Amino acid sequence: MKNDDIKLFDVLILDDEQFVCENIRLKLKRLSHEGVQYNTTLCNTASQAMNMIRETCFDIILTDIKMPFINGLSFIQTVRSELAFKGKIFVVSGHDNFDYVRTAFINGADDYLLKPISISELNEKLLKAINLHDQDITTNRDITAIATFENIVDYAIEYMQENYTDPDLNMNDVATHISVSYNHFSNLFHKETNTSFPSFLKKIRVEKAIELLKDPSMKISDICYKVGFKYPQQFSRDFKIVTGLYPTQYRSSPNVVPSSFELDQH
Repeated sequence: MKNDDIKLFDVLILDDEQFVCENIRLKLKRLSHEGVQYNTTLCNTASQAMNMIRETCFDIILTDIKMPFINGLSFIQTVRSELAFKGKIFVVSGHDNFDYVRTAFINGADDYLLKPISISELNEKLLKAINLHDQDITTNRDITAIATFENIVDYAIEYMQENYTDPDLNMNDVATHISVSYNHFSNLFHKETNTSFPSFLKKIRVEKAIELLKDPSMKISDICYKVGFKYPQQFSRDFKIVTGLYPTQYRSSPNVVPSSFELDQH
C-alpha cells in the first residue's frame, strides 16, 4: 500500500503495571505494518490518562480495571461522560467477574479482553472495532508473516536492551513478554543470533559496563549492580569471558580490548 493508504490509530494504554503496558505496546507494534499503524502512549494512573485525553485525540483506549486511586470502571465513566471521549474503549483485565464486565459495558466500554491477551484476539477485536475486519489489511493468518523469526528476535533484543539492569531478567520473562513459548523462543533466538540467551544478555551487560567504566569517578562495584549483575565476582568473571580482560584491566588499558568484542549480529 502507498503511504496515503496507511490507516493510523492513536492508542492510549492504561495499566498501573508498566510491564503490562509494554507488553501491549509490543503486541500493537507487531500488528502495525503496511496497512495499519498503531501509535501508542503509555500511562500508569487514571488521572494521568485523563490529562492526556484532554490534550490528545486518541482513537482507542485500552484500560485495566483494578488500579489505585481511580479504578478502570470509574475512569471509563469519566472519560465518556465528562471528557466526551468518542473513540473505542477496551477493558483489559485478569478478572472475568460478571459484575466487572457488566459495569464496564454500562459505563461505556466497547469490549472486554482477558489477560494474558492473545495477539490474534487483540488483532481481531481491534480490526472489528475500527471497521477493518472485512478489509484485506491483516488477518490472523497474516500475523505469522508479520512476526517473522527475525522480527521476534528483534523485539526480544529490544526488550533485553531496555531491561538488562534487572538482575532477575531471564529467558522466560522475555518469551512471555513477546508472547512466544519458551522452547520456541529458545530455538529462534539461537538460530538468529548464533548464541544462547544467557550469553547474549551477558554481552549486553558487559557492553553497557564498558561505557560506564570510561567514567573514572564510578566504582567498579557500583557499575556491577547498575548493569544487572548480582555479585562483583560474577561481573568480573563474565567481563573477562566476554572481553578477555578484567574490569580493572580494561579501565587501565581500554585500548587493548579485543576488537572482536561485539554483540552477535543476525
